[in-house]
Amino acid sequence: MKNPMASQIYADYFPIRKLRITAFLSIFAFYLYAVSDAFAVNATCSMVLGESGSSKTVSITIAPGASQTFATIGGAWSFVRSNTGPCHFTLYNSANKKGKHVTYGSNISERVRVGTDGFINKSSGGGDTWRARSLEIRYPNISPVEACSIQVGGNGISMDVYDSIPDLPLSAFVRTTKGRNCQYTLHSGDSYNGERYKYAFPGIDSDFRVGYNVRSIKISSWTQTECPIQENTGSPTIPLGRCLPVATPPIISGNQDVDEDGLDDRIEDWVARTFSPIFIFDSQQAPKNNPEAPKLLYQVLPLDANHNKLRLQGALLWTEDLGYGPSSDCGNSHHGDYSGLTIEVTRTVTASGVVYYSPVLVDLWHHAHWENGKPWNTSWSEGKGHNRGFRFIGTHPAVFISAHKHHTYTDTGWNHQDSPYSDYGCNDDVDGAGRELYASYFNVGNKAHRFINDFSTVDLNFYNYNFWTNDKEFCGNWPLINFNCSGTVLKEKPFTD
Repeated sequence: MKNPMASQIYADYFPIRKLRITAFLSIFAFYLYAVSDAFAVNATCSMVLGESGSSKTVSITIAPGASQTFATIGGAWSFVRSNTGPCHFTLYNSANKKGKHVTYGSNISERVRVGTDGFINKSSGGGDTWRARSLEIRYPNISPVEACSIQVGGNGISMDVYDSIPDLPLSAFVRTTKGRNCQYTLHSGDSYNGERYKYAFPGIDSDFRVGYNVRSIKISSWTQTECPIQENTGSPTIPLGRCLPVATPPIISGNQDVDEDGLDDRIEDWVARTFSPIFIFDSQQAPKNNPEAPKLLYQVLPLDANHNKLRLQGALLWTEDLGYGPSSDCGNSHHGDYSGLTIEVTRTVTASGVVYYSPVLVDLWHHAHWENGKPWNTSWSEGKGHNRGFRFIGTHPAVFISAHKHHTYTDTGWNHQDSPYSDYGCNDDVDGAGRELYASYFNVGNKAHRFINDFSTVDLNFYNYNFWTNDKEFCGNWPLINFNCSGTVLKEKPFTD
């Protein structure tokens, strides 16, 4: 496929660039005061269990971060009738916290059976459903600043989750997400395992079908003392989502504008290196120990006279497309590989005069697109061209790359699934467990004032021709132009003259 990427990420590490503490601290302090009473005091948490018309209520007052175990609970119980309070409730099928176990969030919307399949088989039973004989109630030590929570469920059921849970009852939907700088990783296996997982962020306010049953959820957050730009979710009910990453441009002296576009070339290079993606390979990408990082040919253009909005646009190039990965019977290899890239950033000046730039658009083909102000598509795992949220690592959007084909994704949800890039049911391998690489950067300038003319400047092994004026296909180092190659760079028009 004509798409590329590669870079540097840590699956459960959520760094963000250190931000200066300015006048926003006063706002931050007020916010802390306003929300802290929701989670920083003792709470009452209760669960009502049921069996054959009988009920058992277990209720405690508990401090944040604490847990309490009930070695026995007065019998064996097949149902959870209800529960309340900002707690998680783990039920076991044997006394003394032994045997099978499943953990529920709070505010379960209706009676469910106990067990992994308790939502799916809430009425009929069967599958992994069983009777509970012991219980642990835990009050998560929730950050009062971030106040992360996610509502999940399935089969008409909903419940609120406040912290990571390794053993959820199978849940097919995310109903809502809340909080500030929160990330929710949805795993298909228990204990944060399984070959499929996706990322969600604050701002979901209606049913989002994950595409598989979620068995465990990991919740991460980071405390950002300033939040000059929050994501506009495009939702009328939850308009502001996570804080978007920001970066302060370098202080430069003099003027260096060789391409004469009105923007200093050093700022152009800073934008490319600060906001371009992190590319994450599949573990089966060949060669396994040394996959090829893409070459990024780019321009950065001001979109207004005051440089309040800048656009990075360009082309990502690879030497070869090796065809679909090992989980597919399809081939479709070709020489050279090409993909367009567009990133837009906006300028914000705080009350104290600090200048920030922050990403507002990232586009790397159909399944790696995000635009601030547009709601995420709730059918996240279906169709092409939908708005999808990127996970940012620092200031860099994380882009997951399928093995060999370089198809771009915002998560690993398509791993070993029929590729949405294929009309023939070809599987993609995109497990996110391979090498993590940044692109090589090449500022091309523009047609009238060029930094780079031809492909040999980018890579001496590339078959050389002038990409500003020639509509030949890009073939990597293959000399037979227009024979089993990727598309033409000129035809795709990644650059502005």
